[in-house]
Amino acid sequence: MTDAITEACSFEEVVEIINSSNRGESSGYFGGTDTRDAEIMAGQYAWEAAEDSGYTDDESIKAQLDILVEAGAEFDYSAALENAIGRKKQ
Repeated sequence: MTDAITEACSFEEVVEIINSSNRGESSGYFGGTDTRDAEIMAGQYAWEAAEDSGYTDDESIKAQLDILVEAGAEFDYSAALENAIGRKKQ
């Protein structure tokens, strides 16, 4: 799990964390910093958002990634989707 995403206070903060990561910058969160790839951050967000909604099928996960993209988050969509779907098995 990526603490920076889990501890984000708003959706806008999630987008900024992903974009910072995409630029190679670490993301601060309460108690530390996180340097994971943007795709891992986006995948985690998509999975957690889908899980919170009660719909964890692949289309619902894609919809969460689409929302991130529409909000301006920059990441490799395919890699983030693979990461998010892979979380179903954990």
